[in-house]
Amino acid sequence: MTRRPAALLASFLAAALAATACGGAPEPPRETATAPEPPAATPAPQAPAQDGGGRITGRVLFSGAPRPSRPIQVTKDHAVCGARAHVDESLVVGKDGGVRNAVVSIGPISAGAAWPESPTPTLDQNGCWFNPHVLLVPAGSGIDVVNSDGILHNIHTYPKRNPPTNQAQPKFKKVLNLTFKEPDTIQVKCDVHSWMNAWIIVAPHPYYAVTDESGAFTLSGVPPGSYTLTVWHESLGTREQPVTAASGGTSEATITYKD
Repeated sequence: MTRRPAALLASFLAAALAATACGGAPEPPRETATAPEPPAATPAPQAPAQDGGGRITGRVLFSGAPRPSRPIQVTKDHAVCGARAHVDESLVVGKDGGVRNAVVSIGPISAGAAWPESPTPTLDQNGCWFNPHVLLVPAGSGIDVVNSDGILHNIHTYPKRNPPTNQAQPKFKKVLNLTFKEPDTIQVKCDVHSWMNAWIIVAPHPYYAVTDESGAFTLSGVPPGSYTLTVWHESLGTREQPVTAASGGTSEATITYKD
């Protein structure tokens, strides 16, 4: 009689252990939904090295009555700002009709010469004037804004695709560095001296040029092919025309703005 209760107890304990073991492994943790990673910013297209490229040269002209440059009136800081005369650079046309400070480029393009090695581009404030009036900058790089005057200036940018900048540059801050990640056309002003005005062209590839005093430009190392040649000018607007680059050759183009 004493063995039966003990046997029943042993059977009960064995059944309990078996139930625990067969109850299955613990349920794995549930996956929780997570927000997807934001896409990485697309870098400005860079042009890899290209051998056997051609050249595109030409001039940007203005057809119409000559337009003399308007003198700039200095209204403050005369000792520095009035040391030399200034004239408006929003439209500078030479005697033979050449347009200065027009920006010439080609596209679409996905391959070609790499950006040449060069010092950091500089926008100088000298005599209360931005020099140069149009500055070409590779996308993703920076520029040095230099205060050569030793007085208070202000750098105020008006971009379309890059963050704006509005920084005072006192005389003890000789250099400010600005970086532009996205291709853009950016107007620059000085709020302290309202007549100061310039443009920064942030280029996605090296096939850009700014015309000289005769309206001339050259694009070198262009991969053979057909492109659209685009000219931008702050006062005259934009012009486009087809152009073809030949391997090892030179193509010429003339773009004319009419009054």
